[in-house]
Order: sequence, then C-alpha cells, then structure tokens
Amino acid sequence: MANLRCQPTRRAYPQTNLQLFNHMQQEGYSAADMTLIRNAYEVATHLYAGYFIASGREQMAHVVGTAGILSSLHVPAEIVAAGLIHNAYSNGDFGVPGKSITIAKRRQIIQAVGEEVEKYIHGFYELAAYRHAWLSLLGDIDKRAPVRRYAVLILIAEQLEHRLNDGGLKQYTNNVDENGPVLVAIALRLGFPLLADEIRAIVSSPAPENRVLCRLITAINDDRSRWVPPASCRRRVTVIVRIAINRGFRLLSRNKLASRVIGLARHGGSMG
Repeated sequence: MANLRCQPTRRAYPQTNLQLFNHMQQEGYSAADMTLIRNAYEVATHLYAGYFIASGREQMAHVVGTAGILSSLHVPAEIVAAGLIHNAYSNGDFGVPGKSITIAKRRQIIQAVGEEVEKYIHGFYELAAYRHAWLSLLGDIDKRAPVRRYAVLILIAEQLEHRLNDGGLKQYTNNVDENGPVLVAIALRLGFPLLADEIRAIVSSPAPENRVLCRLITAINDDRSRWVPPASCRRRVTVIVRIAINRGFRLLSRNKLASRVIGLARHGGSMG
C-alpha cells in the first residue's frame, strides 16, 4: 500500500486540549499545574482564533503539540504554558494592528498567566532571528541564563512539532533535517537526551515523500499562514466600516471646503 505520509511519525503528541490535559496528568503534573495550562490554553484560543498555518492545520493544534513535547520532557508547568502561547508576539491577534511586542501586550499576557511564563514567551520572541542560526545558539548555550536556555528549548520543541506534523512543506522539513546534528547537540547541552533521541530519529530515516499529497498542500496554501475569520465576523466588520464612512462624510460635510470636494466627487461619479 502506498505511503501517504510526507514525514515519518515517531511519537504521537497531543493535538487537542483534552489530549494535552490527559497527557500531563499521566506525566504527574499537579492540579495547580493543570490550572495554569488551562489558563494558557484559554489565552491561546483568543490569540489564534481563525489562524491556520501553511499546511492547512490549525495554529491551536501546533501550539498544543509544542506544549505536549515540552511536557513529555517533564519541564516545569510554566514552560509548558509558555509553549502554548510561544509565538504570541509574532502571530497572536491582540486586536490591534501589527505583529510586534509592546508593553501593553506583555501586560496582557502577564495578567493572564503570570510574569514567569511571560518571560519565557518574551525570550522566545527574541530568539526568532536564530531559527536558521543554530550554530550560534550552540556556541553560547552554556553562557545563557536559565530563562534563555528554556526559550531555546521551546524553540527546538516548536520546530520539531512542525517537522512531525507539517513536514509536507519544505519550510518545516528543511530546518530540522538540515540542522539535525546541531539540534541534537543543543538538546544534549540543555540536558534533554530524550529530545535529542527524538530529533535523531526523525532526521535519520525520513519517509518517502508523496509528491501528489505535498503538491496538494502547497497549492491550497501557497506556503503561507493565513487568518480565516468566520463569515459572520466579516459581515459585522463590513457594517462597522460602512457606518464609520457614513459618519465621516457627515462630519466632513460640516466643513464648507470639504463639502464642496465631496459634492464634486459625487457629481463626477454620477457623470462617469
């Protein structure tokens, strides 16, 4: 029977909130830990609503999978929680324009999940430029503060999660496969031999690529992540914009010069 996978499957990590909760309970996390994870999950549902990554998979599945990898390493719950919202500042929807970090956004995250969790998320954001410079991270990993070291761990976990579940696209395959030995070395230097074994396994014997399936994935999504807001939300936004435009015209009409410009524009439109 033909192999329909674009990447090998080594270990199944959670993809839903209930799978993550059950997984963490089996790993021995406390009730307080689980409460923190639930709060982080709630934050994620707001930040990533309607967000699909380039493979067509929901962003929520990716962040839950990242948290699942981290919890399998038995790291503190604060790091698992950070894994759930690791890319908040680069991809999260805070209801304001721009994908960048601001004081207001940081305060919002701190209020929801605490200052310690936010530190790891902030550290992850600062590491974004190193996604393709793993040798630089390896060179100074021992000199980094604990928060920065865990941020590196989250970065590796999220890249591995993409490799496991979005490997049909080269952008998720190449980074891990081409830098496998360095990632293994970093994982070992961080003190996580099981993670090193997982990376070693995934890059040592990749499954044959199914060209038809991979072509379908790429054609649908054009290698880009995208937001897909529900139709009801799009209609509501359209109504709000129309109201704002109408109010703007009424305000401008009070100014004589602006009123003449609007009148000429309308007259020109009717003539056309």
